[in-house]
Amino acid sequence: MRLISSSRSASPGAPRTRGLLPAPAPLAAAATLLLGACSFTPSHVEGADIDDALIQGRIETVCVGLKMKDDDVRRYAAERLQTVSDPLAAECVCAALPHETLGWDSAVANGLRTTNRDDLAGCFADLVVKPDLPKRLEAVVILGTMSADRARAAMRTIGADASSSAEIRVKAIESLAANPESIDMLIKVLETDTEASVRAAAAGSIALKGNAPAKAALRKAAASDAEGAVRAKALLGLKQVGASDADDLLCEAMLNDSSAEVRTMAVGAYRGTRRTSAVKCLRTRAFKLEEDAGVRTKILEVLKSSPSKDATAVLCDAIPFWTRSYLKQGMPDKVPGTDIITAQNDRDFENSYACVEKAVRAGGYSCFGQAYTAFWFRTLGGTAHVPRCPGYE
Repeated sequence: MRLISSSRSASPGAPRTRGLLPAPAPLAAAATLLLGACSFTPSHVEGADIDDALIQGRIETVCVGLKMKDDDVRRYAAERLQTVSDPLAAECVCAALPHETLGWDSAVANGLRTTNRDDLAGCFADLVVKPDLPKRLEAVVILGTMSADRARAAMRTIGADASSSAEIRVKAIESLAANPESIDMLIKVLETDTEASVRAAAAGSIALKGNAPAKAALRKAAASDAEGAVRAKALLGLKQVGASDADDLLCEAMLNDSSAEVRTMAVGAYRGTRRTSAVKCLRTRAFKLEEDAGVRTKILEVLKSSPSKDATAVLCDAIPFWTRSYLKQGMPDKVPGTDIITAQNDRDFENSYACVEKAVRAGGYSCFGQAYTAFWFRTLGGTAHVPRCPGYE
């Protein structure tokens, strides 16, 4: 049978084929539809597939990544969907965050770290504010990295909620340190909360605000809070916000506060100082008896850290006082925070010989003190008798 030639029926300008008619219009449309069907949404994707899909604008394919078993793929899909403004992106992420058995999907949540999008952070915040959420502390830490307003609002709610654990509230409050909208809530927590760790966290976060109400709240806590940890944080905060009386308060605290934690913090606040008033206070502190080994260690560290010649002189001048006061039951290997000659030698070895010679001549030491100073003097090239003391025969 002969095929009908298209040359007789084709319209002018239409392409000719050898003995075949052009495909009818309905058939051509069907072929186009069939080709379009090849762009289907896959059931499995990896990182490269997610990148390709984003380039092609196939958001549905990126959303598939949120359903993969691999944590890295789910995290990456959430991370990449942050860059997509299409409402479908937020819809997919919000649907993927809850987990039927675990409460929430940590991989997807981690993909949203630092986001400033309220539509994404809000979905996670709605889960985290629930007191019975599994692994809530971990969730609070992740939500705390998000800069979106809804995340900050949730952190304020959690931080002020006395029914939440102190550990969770501390994490929430710490995340608000750079958020000026939270200052009123933080001040209220500092002034009224019953948990010392929570008040201390509030003091630490308030310290980054620097306004008048913040300074007033910190000054009040530094002077009257019952817990040393809170007073310490408040004092350090006053120094950070540049309060005019911060130096006076720190000096008073390092000399007289009943808490070793406060005294340690106050001394440490002068690390690297060269200011005359600060060094003068450190000198007074060095010549005042200190029973706590941690505070003594901090005094030596801070004096050694100062570039001031006056601070260096304190390490030299205080050797006899420290030797008489602290080396009564043993030498520095058994009495922590007492090795002042090592600190002096590390800071100003060129003058160590003269400093130790003066200390040896000062006398008035226990056997341990005599052995300590004499041993160092001999090490530095001097001549001295090193007695044998109990435990060091």
